Amino acid sequence: MTVVCGTDFSDAAREAVAVAAKLSCRMKQSLLLVHAVVPQPGDPIAVDLEPARAAMAEALERDAAELRTAGLEVTTRAVIGWADEVLTRVASDIDADLMVLGAIGHRRGAHWLIGSVAENVAKTTPTPLLLVRDRQSLDRWIEGQEVLRVVLATDFSPVSDFALDWLQKLSSIGPTEALLTYVANPAIESARMNLSGPVSRKHLHPIVDEVIRRELRDREKRIALGGIVRTCVKLSLDAPGQSIIETVTAENAGLVVVGAHQRGWLDRMWTGSVAQAVVHDAPANVVVVPFHTADERFRALETPEIHTILAATDLSPCGNHAVAWAMGVAPHGSKVIVFNAAAGPVEHARAAAELAQMNHPRSWPEDVVVETDITEQTDVPKAICAAAQRCAADMIVVGAHGHSRLRMILGSVPRELLALSTKPVLVVRDQAE
Repeated sequence: MTVVCGTDFSDAAREAVAVAAKLSCRMKQSLLLVHAVVPQPGDPIAVDLEPARAAMAEALERDAAELRTAGLEVTTRAVIGWADEVLTRVASDIDADLMVLGAIGHRRGAHWLIGSVAENVAKTTPTPLLLVRDRQSLDRWIEGQEVLRVVLATDFSPVSDFALDWLQKLSSIGPTEALLTYVANPAIESARMNLSGPVSRKHLHPIVDEVIRRELRDREKRIALGGIVRTCVKLSLDAPGQSIIETVTAENAGLVVVGAHQRGWLDRMWTGSVAQAVVHDAPANVVVVPFHTADERFRALETPEIHTILAATDLSPCGNHAVAWAMGVAPHGSKVIVFNAAAGPVEHARAAAELAQMNHPRSWPEDVVVETDITEQTDVPKAICAAAQRCAADMIVVGAHGHSRLRMILGSVPRELLALSTKPVLVVRDQAE
């Protein structure tokens, strides 16, 4: 178990080394100091960088020797290459638990951090990255002198949930309290839940507000830091990054934690992301937790808890068969919501009458609660997704064939639903086919 700290021997880098050393000691882990030797402007293309690398290796050893006097296990590496690439590769090779970087460094004579090394590392490293901007607050926290105030940015995605779970690592270091923050755009949230009517810039629709706060409460329960955990909903019509930064400033937080995708370059979408804005502008220390880490493959094997299932039916045999499947997979004590999207008032009345007469076969488990939900909506996939959001469904069951808008096998509703839904979807084939 190792903490990696990149250094270019600048003052900011030395601050980061000091924090990394204290964290390593507290976490009972070894520390690896890394320096990247890069060509400077004006150097010949074929310049030999080995003498420079050897000199930097000696400088690293001097710093390491000083840290070893405190009983810390310290190793060093001086590597030829661009700093961001070297740091990412080294941390990945040793499966490091944490990487620590200072707020300023150098690359080709320019300022290192903003828009350069740390940003590139945050985009590509599979290792959680701590960016040190305020050493004093971290020192006091690690030494147990001060509670660390943490702002965790969440968008309810698996990416931010993974960052939330990573927070548990902080509880063993020092006293911590967290503010779980969600930035909501009233128009986008209302559209996501398929709510009609005027949208206020200053207030959330009551249903939206209820759903968001429920999601926050669910995540609040997962944070066990031993300190206070609060939640906060911020309204913004702009990108959420700036609202997160304003929250960090208002809370006088010592640390802000954000999740980040770690996929191929086509999927990173770093520009304009919350992580980029926070790395760029947050006035506090920053932790960027990559989603695709070694732990994720084990986390993906954990058995999901199913409390609520949304069974969408158009009342055709295939649609009703989807309801039967929902009842078949529903765990004891769970809930199944039978959902129908009606095209208008006439269809709404007809669906209500049919659902009221629905016979419950003896095979249905008695301890599964069955409710109905009918919405007047012509865009069936969006209506299903919105209903699943509103009722906090853990999965959706839908028929792949049937009458009306479910006629084409994966040609309309199921196909669009699979593309839109953030929740698992079970597609039930028409038995007659």
